[in-house]
Amino acid sequence: MMKNHAFLIWAHNQPLLLKNLVQRLSVPNHHFFIHIDKIARLDPFVKELEGLSNVEFLESRYAVNWGSNYQVWATLDLLKHAFEKNIFGYYHLISGVDGFCSTNQIFDSFFENNLNRRTKLGDFICRYAIKIQKQIARFIPLRSTLPSNFKFSKGSQWFSFHADFVLFVFDFLKKNPWYKNVLRIHFVVTRIFFQTMLYNSPLADRIVNDNLRDIDWNPTYPNENLPRTLNENDFEKIRARGSFFCRKIDWSKSQKLVELLNAIC
Repeated sequence: MMKNHAFLIWAHNQPLLLKNLVQRLSVPNHHFFIHIDKIARLDPFVKELEGLSNVEFLESRYAVNWGSNYQVWATLDLLKHAFEKNIFGYYHLISGVDGFCSTNQIFDSFFENNLNRRTKLGDFICRYAIKIQKQIARFIPLRSTLPSNFKFSKGSQWFSFHADFVLFVFDFLKKNPWYKNVLRIHFVVTRIFFQTMLYNSPLADRIVNDNLRDIDWNPTYPNENLPRTLNENDFEKIRARGSFFCRKIDWSKSQKLVELLNAIC
């Protein structure tokens, strides 16, 4: 029997894209837990996803700013809500503006055959954020509150956690309530909160340096917003890289790409 997968989704706009993503991933062993940003209207999302199986919207909602503590709290709430059901082998954090780049059969088979995958650490924005933190640390000792035996670690906020990792996260936070407060003053805390915790855990040797997401930080014209909004011209590159998800996409700019992704079978 295939393992059950929990998809933890942040969304704040484009309910049609979210619907398309959930539809693409919908098979009986896939369940969806969705956090809608507090500043967004909930009704359009509920309406679009009405009738789809295994979909739950979180009651707790945060006004999430990029890189803020609220992204961590939203992620923890999603993890907790899913973990309490005690039926999932893997937990995947994605966004409502992700595209699914594979098939459910290939996706499930991959995780059956490659146990204990986790998240990629060290993309462009992580390196940039750490540089900023080092400059700030000249005036504020950001890292001094971590225990001396803790190694500061960073990485992508998007992950695929084996259930063992999620169990460790909640056990660690229960035994170490100080940890939530230690990293509050860091910049882009979403890229260090879980990474630092898990790289300093007994599970560190089970971390795989590949989050299976295709995110393009390379601008194609001056002052392009990053990560890039992908379009149909990126399709072949996305397929060649073999990732399971790509981001970010936009209904008005990426519709042809969405159609190409939907045709993968």
